[in-house]
Amino acid sequence: MGYDEVVRLPDERLLGYLDGGDPRGIPIIFCHGSPSSRLAVVDLLGEASERGARVIAPDRPGLGRSEADPGRSLASWAADVAALADALGLARFRLLAVSGGGPYALATAWALPHRVERVALLSSPGSFDIPGATDGMARAHRLTWLLARWQPRLLGVLLRQQLRAAQRDPARFSARLVEAMHGEDAAALMALAPDRRRRFVADPFIEALARDPGAGAGDLRILRAPWGFGVQDVRVPVHLWHGEADDATPRQMGGWLAAMLPDVEAHFLAGEGHTSTILRYQAAALDALVSGG
Repeated sequence: MGYDEVVRLPDERLLGYLDGGDPRGIPIIFCHGSPSSRLAVVDLLGEASERGARVIAPDRPGLGRSEADPGRSLASWAADVAALADALGLARFRLLAVSGGGPYALATAWALPHRVERVALLSSPGSFDIPGATDGMARAHRLTWLLARWQPRLLGVLLRQQLRAAQRDPARFSARLVEAMHGEDAAALMALAPDRRRRFVADPFIEALARDPGAGAGDLRILRAPWGFGVQDVRVPVHLWHGEADDATPRQMGGWLAAMLPDVEAHFLAGEGHTSTILRYQAAALDALVSGG
């Protein structure tokens, strides 16, 4: 499963992270979704070991075991990653990001081009400032992003309610999420054994919000606001996977990223949704990161 650790950052905050895979392998820093936590990487650690990869999955500020950072931004996350890498003795590393972790990974690559060797993105959102950014987005996801932008406190209340439901019955919480999905997203989750489905859905969510449900809303608010850097200025190689049927971060968001990034290998997957892309292509993303030594 890996080892839970904490590191003290230069400003005295504690940053929690999970360290697993091959301890002597190629270092990959995992950027979890939103709201989620380091536990989202647990089922990937076996495949990382097989590929000679060491995966380090930090919790972002206020989530999981990491202490809050008032006024944080996408760019400030890069400083936290740099401090974590310093503490672990990593001069250079690679980034694997799923869903809402994508913009955080790109911000890190933009700020630390001398340390980030390459990036892999799965189902990443793009900028909400592009025309038609939310076209084709499911109603529930559209509402979440609207609340994140304009009513983050209300979103925090809703997340707290969801947290209580997940804590009462993680298996039922995971099952209800599957019931709300359709297409390949539902099929990919239904194909998982119940305990793995809980580890993928409920465990990272509960861990993320147990300290402060409002931090989950804050994490989403940062993604919904202007990013503060130009994607076209990310000067490291990026591999991107995006489902053509993604109704959480619609295809046009992935298309915008592919068009803006100067060094990108993009894969657009017919019929795949948001979650199915993550579940079915994480191994391919690991392969892309590990290849080339």
